[in-house]
Amino acid sequence: MKYIELSTPLIKIENLLKDLSFLKKKEKVLKIDIPGEGNMNLVIRVYSTLRTFIIKQSRPFVQKYPSINAPLNRIQVEKIFFEAIKNEDINKYFPEVLLYNEKNKILILEDLVNSKDMLSIYNSMEFDENGIIKIVEILEGIHSTKIKNDYPLNYELRKLNHEHIFIIPYSKDNILEEGLNEVFNNLVNDKKYIEAVKLLSNLYLENGDSLLHGDYYPGSWLKNDKNEIFIIDPEFSYIGLREFDLGVMSAHLIIKTGDLNIINQIKRYYPSNIQINLMRQFAGIEIIRRIIGVAKLPINRSINEKIHLIKIAKSLVV
Repeated sequence: MKYIELSTPLIKIENLLKDLSFLKKKEKVLKIDIPGEGNMNLVIRVYSTLRTFIIKQSRPFVQKYPSINAPLNRIQVEKIFFEAIKNEDINKYFPEVLLYNEKNKILILEDLVNSKDMLSIYNSMEFDENGIIKIVEILEGIHSTKIKNDYPLNYELRKLNHEHIFIIPYSKDNILEEGLNEVFNNLVNDKKYIEAVKLLSNLYLENGDSLLHGDYYPGSWLKNDKNEIFIIDPEFSYIGLREFDLGVMSAHLIIKTGDLNIINQIKRYYPSNIQINLMRQFAGIEIIRRIIGVAKLPINRSINEKIHLIKIAKSLVV
C-alpha cells in the first residue's frame, strides 16, 4: 500500500496515478492543496494539466487525530454508498466517483469546483429556509434508497463513533473548557439522563432498515458560488434508524439558531414517518458531544451560551 502525504513529491503522486491508469495521455500533476477540513481521511485536491480532482485515502488511524485508530475499510463503505445511490435522484447532489482502488484504499472523486463546506453557518454563513428544505429533501432521498441485503454493517467505524458520541463526553477523564465543570457534573450525576444515553447508545449500534449517511452535519454539506448544495463524506454510512441522521442534522441547526422549533420544522419537510421524540433525543446527544467531546465545533459562543446549549440538549434527551 502506497500512502500519500501532503509532503509527497508531485512526481510520486503522478506515478501512482499512472499505475492506477487514471491519468490521461500526457497529463501531468501540477500541484496539490487541501480542499477543506478533513477529519477521518487524507483528502487532497490535485491540479493537473487537464483538470482538478479529489483524492481520498484511508489509513489505519484518524487523519486529524493520528493517535486514534480507525478501520481501513471505511473508504470502501463510502464507495459502496455512492454505488447504492447511483440511480437515485439524489445522486446529482454528490460528487461523481472517478476511480476506486482497493489495494491503496484510494477513492478519486469529482472536484465540486468553487464549493466550500458549511461549517461557517454557526457563526456567519446565511442558511435560509430553502437551504433547510434542500438538506432535508436530500436526506430523505438517502433514507429512501433501496439497498442490497449485503450492505456493509460498518460496525468497526460505528463502534469508534459510538465511543466518541456516547462514552468519551461523559468520562471522568474528559478535559473540559474552563467554566463547564458544573454543567458537566450535573449531566454525569443525573441517573435518568445517563440511563437515556445508554439506551440511545444501544439503539445506535443496532441495525435498522434505512440507508444512513452517518455524519450528516455542516462539515459534510457543501455550497458553491451558485448557492447549490452538495453532500460528501458518507464513510460512516450504515443501515440504521433514520432518526439518528435527522437528530444529528437538527442538532447543528439548533446550535446555529438556538431555536428548538427547528425540529418541528424539519418534521414538516420530511415526508416519511419518524419517531420525533427519538429524533429529539439524538439531537440532544449530538449537541452535547460537539461541545464537550473530542470533535468540538468551531463555534463563537461564550461559556454561558455553551452552558445554555448543554441544558437545552439535556432537556431534549430526557
